[in-house]
Amino acid sequence: MDTHELKHLEEIERYLDGEMTDQEKLVFEQRLNSEPMLKQEYDVLSSVVNQVQNSKREELKSLLQKADLELDDKPVNQPKGILFWRYAIAASITLMISLSVFYYYNSKVDNREKLVAAYWQKDNGLPVLMDEKSNASLDNAMTAYKSGNYDYAFSQLEALTQTDTVLYYEGLCSFELKKDATTYILHVAENNSSVFQAKAKYYLLLLYIKADKKEDVVKLMNELLKEADHPYRDQIMKLSQEPYLASR
Repeated sequence: MDTHELKHLEEIERYLDGEMTDQEKLVFEQRLNSEPMLKQEYDVLSSVVNQVQNSKREELKSLLQKADLELDDKPVNQPKGILFWRYAIAASITLMISLSVFYYYNSKVDNREKLVAAYWQKDNGLPVLMDEKSNASLDNAMTAYKSGNYDYAFSQLEALTQTDTVLYYEGLCSFELKKDATTYILHVAENNSSVFQAKAKYYLLLLYIKADKKEDVVKLMNELLKEADHPYRDQIMKLSQEPYLASR
């Protein structure tokens, strides 16, 4: 191997990170078969990236540092491509750190979503009357909501006058559909005359946790802890001891 720098680092990184278009990927993969130097650099970096994905950060960093020290011990009169490997090690550490940050961030998001899912209490919905005095659209929405057909339930609610009742269930449907429910639930949580206010505050707390709005979480949690007769009192007390909130 001739001594050289990693001349194709940027495009290899783009390929490994999935940032290339389909056409760019096709051209790059064709070049891997026709350009030995590109293939050589790609093999080195992709191997390290695979180790990153399957190893702990400090363990791999130690491995790379050990490899660097071993290069220092090689006689200078042996053509081992030392400069090439030094660049490979430096580039690999950069990739390793970037990926570690990515995986750490996503694991934090995943942990919050699991926490919210564990504490989310599905509302039972309103009684379905289906008589001449009932609101057919609202009844249809409640039937759909209770059966888990949240798309249809939301479409029925959307056509109704936006009362706190409608907004409340629009928010619950939005959450189930993995859409942002905060606007709907916040409106109800701030309505002191709404019969759904207490529950809406609890749901709002969970939405704040999901969005990692720590200041809002702490403020609302402290408020809810003062409500001794809250319908979700037990869940609130247990949630307050979770690691995400325990240090508030």
